Amino acid sequence: MQVTILGYGHMGRAVAQALLPMGYRVTGVRRSHHDTPESASIEVMCGQAGLDSLLPRTDILINLLPLTPQTQGLLARPLFERLAEGAVLIHLGRGEQLIEADLLEALNSGHLAGASLDVFASEPLPPEHPFWDHPGVLVTPHDACRPTPQAVAEHLEECLRRVEAGEPLEPLVDSQRGY
Repeated sequence: MQVTILGYGHMGRAVAQALLPMGYRVTGVRRSHHDTPESASIEVMCGQAGLDSLLPRTDILINLLPLTPQTQGLLARPLFERLAEGAVLIHLGRGEQLIEADLLEALNSGHLAGASLDVFASEPLPPEHPFWDHPGVLVTPHDACRPTPQAVAEHLEECLRRVEAGEPLEPLVDSQRGY
């Protein structure tokens, strides 16, 4: 079973490393090439061409992308139609990336087998929304990590160590890219 991760940054790599021991074939899609050491077991593609080559062989698509003008509305009919028949969507990115009516159409037609959704265009998801009752949709609560004071202190200590050693801080937000 092939899993494709959209947004192969820090979070995407962590998800990939968790999936490999379970026997999944893992591929990642990132916006551009980086000189980041990758596992030899993970195929990483760049940009739209990389995404286009992976979709037809993807069984599970995991979206971890940030919201940018390029990713708004990305999870829509044109993408769903290129996914393998019976594929599943796991959407953890941003609500505005998903065209909800297109997802419902793909599920109702049987082209997609299911979707696990963590984020929505309207949050909280209204009680009358069709996702709540759709047999192919699993709605999960969007509850980001609540760091402990100990974890925050350890992170700040690591940042300070990096600054004092002249090392770059990670991860940094690139305001030109929007993430």
